[in-house]
Amino acid sequence: MSQPLRFRSQIEPARGGTASGGGTASGGGAIASIPDEIATTLGGRTQTRVFGKVTGVAIKSSAMVYSDLVYVGIHNSARFRSD
Repeated sequence: MSQPLRFRSQIEPARGGTASGGGTASGGGAIASIPDEIATTLGGRTQTRVFGKVTGVAIKSSAMVYSDLVYVGIHNSARFRSD
């Protein structure tokens, strides 16, 4: 297992949703941009499985490239719940 990579990012609604979680995707969701130095460590601008925590809640997601930036998807069930 590799060492954890920590970063802070602004969580934004995905697909034109609202800050309260009203995304257009089924179930809603959000994205957070991954800083370039972290994205490079993850393998660059490729889709990569990632595991982490958001507000203490474990997530499994994928890093993805959109509009020349790398993002991680965050489901609203993790975003609005805390352990």
